[in-house]
Amino acid sequence: MNYALKNWDSTIIVNLNTRFFVLTLTLLEIIVLLFSCYFIFIYVETKFWVANNMIAILFTIYAIENWLVGSFKHIIIVFAGLIAYDTFFVFASEVMMTVAKEVELPLKLLIPAWDGQFAMLGLGDIIIPGLLISMCLRYDLI
Repeated sequence: MNYALKNWDSTIIVNLNTRFFVLTLTLLEIIVLLFSCYFIFIYVETKFWVANNMIAILFTIYAIENWLVGSFKHIIIVFAGLIAYDTFFVFASEVMMTVAKEVELPLKLLIPAWDGQFAMLGLGDIIIPGLLISMCLRYDLI
């Protein structure tokens, strides 16, 4: 455990036991939950690009931390598939740009460019290489 967060993550604030589930929350988890709800509310109400990017970055961090890939062979296959997919759908057709511009979900990072336009970076272009780097880090630590 990170010692900087030890005091925030040790005290149980909410402890709810029912027949179907058990809910236990620490002070740190409640703060993160409120922080997340705030950015989701801002995004739903305004579609503000900063809120979109915060939700997308948090989802990316969660995905890289928790999606465990079994072996290097599997991640290399997924990585090669992503390269082939990106090469065809992004550069050879307009399908990806049409979908990316019309879908209003925080599945892309929006970077302000010019005249109210935004440059976009899909989360798949961050998550898949992140999984490869995560696998290398886990292999290095073993």
